[in-house]
Amino acid sequence: MKLNLLLIGLVILMLAGCKRKSTDDYQYYKPYQKDSVVADTIKSVSLDTVPVQKAEPIVEIRGVDLNDRYIIVVASYSIEEFALEQKKELESLGLKPKVFMLNGDGWYKLGVESYDTFNAAKDALGILKKKEGLFTTAVIVQNK
Repeated sequence: MKLNLLLIGLVILMLAGCKRKSTDDYQYYKPYQKDSVVADTIKSVSLDTVPVQKAEPIVEIRGVDLNDRYIIVVASYSIEEFALEQKKELESLGLKPKVFMLNGDGWYKLGVESYDTFNAAKDALGILKKKEGLFTTAVIVQNK
C-alpha cells in the first residue's frame, strides 16, 4: 500500500514538473529583427545609390626597411598567402607594408613601418593604435 502511494506521488510530481514552457522562455532563440531581410529592400539598393569613398592614406607613409632595428608589425601569419592578401589590402590604403620572417620562426610578419630607435617606433605605434581595425593589435618587433 505504501509502495503504491509512493509510486502515485512520484508520477504526479513527474507530470507536474513536465509542464510546457511558455513562448517567452524561448526569447533567446527567436530570430532578431535585423537578421531578417525583406526582398524589396534588396531590390531597392543598387550600386548607383551607395556612395563610394576613395581610401585615404592612414598615416604618413614611411614603409619598412629590414635594416632598421625596430619594426611595427600589425599581424603574423603561419601561411604566407594570408599575409600577402592582407598586404594588398594595406597597399590599397596607401601604406608600404612588407612581409618578412625573422630567424626562420615560421611566422610571416606583416610590417608597416620601421625605425632605428625604440622611442621613434613607440611614438609611431601610439599613433597607429588610435586607428581602428588591424592597427589596434600592432606591436614592435626587434630586428637582429
